[in-house]
Amino acid sequence: MRRWRPYTCQEMKRATTHYLIAYDISSDRRRTKIAEILDDYGARRQLSVFEVNVSGESYAEMRKRILSIADADRDEITSWTICSDCISKRDYISVPEGKREEEIDPDIAVF
Repeated sequence: MRRWRPYTCQEMKRATTHYLIAYDISSDRRRTKIAEILDDYGARRQLSVFEVNVSGESYAEMRKRILSIADADRDEITSWTICSDCISKRDYISVPEGKREEEIDPDIAVF
């Protein structure tokens, strides 16, 4: 049996975490740019909601890119961490035609 030990920094950088990210951005230009950034890291679930599954290093990079565009006085961008237990308990209440469960990326949850 393997003894418990804390994760090393390298292991933590490679570990991935699920995030739900929602935004309310007034400028069409900034909103489009931020949506493009989020598209690089995850999947759009609603017009202003994305789900991403990234390492801590990638999350920090994504956050930095978003902050370089966002207007802190006007834009609201919120990220929630979703634990793996919650991901496994997801419930597809309604999924439109063309987005059936088998067509959804299994590594990204849909709420």
